[in-house]
Amino acid sequence: MTIDLDARIAELRQRRRAEEDDAAGEQDRLKQGLAEHADGIGRKLDAEGKQIRLMMLSVSGHVAAEQARLEALRTGNEELRTRLDANGILLRRQVKWTWAALGGICLVAAGILLLAVWGAGRLVSEARQEADAIRTANAEELAAAREDGARALAALEEQLAAQRVSVEQSLGAAGAELAGLEAERASVKAELEQFVTLRDRIGIRLVESHTRPVIVVPEGYELRGWRAAGLSDLARYNGRMYRVMARK
Repeated sequence: MTIDLDARIAELRQRRRAEEDDAAGEQDRLKQGLAEHADGIGRKLDAEGKQIRLMMLSVSGHVAAEQARLEALRTGNEELRTRLDANGILLRRQVKWTWAALGGICLVAAGILLLAVWGAGRLVSEARQEADAIRTANAEELAAAREDGARALAALEEQLAAQRVSVEQSLGAAGAELAGLEAERASVKAELEQFVTLRDRIGIRLVESHTRPVIVVPEGYELRGWRAAGLSDLARYNGRMYRVMARK
């Protein structure tokens, strides 16, 4: 029984020792894992610290740039305020000068208007005088023109009367000439009628050819120009008056 108890105690001790060894190994593994985890956390913390430092540096740069920008804006605002104040003073001066110039311009305009009114009145007076002079001159010229027209009309009437007398004389001469022409026409007509009678008695016949008229006379006769004392030159020269005579 003692042997069994010792064996069991030895087994328990062995088991306890094995468990302690296992626990020690597990503890070592845990320590190693914790150390590795701690190292990883440390590295992460270092990296994050570096990033934080970089971000702080960047933020510091941005803050410095913004501060510089704010300073520049503040300086620009001060300069702008100064310029606005100066411009306000200059503008007030310009307004004063403008009002003064406007008053001067109004005075000058009033003077010019008065001069214009005075000049216009003077021009109107001179224009009236000139119009009266022109009206008088026109009346005189019109009277002279009327007199000249009356004289020209009288001269024209005299010329018309003289021309009327001349035309009447010309008409009388033309009437006398026309009466002479009618008498000559009657004489020519009588001669032509006598020629027709003689032609019928003698037996002259006119035969038409293709080119010119042909006169046929009895055998042994010939045509000679008619040179009667009472025959007109027109009837004698136009070749229409002939007489038939025996050939010699």
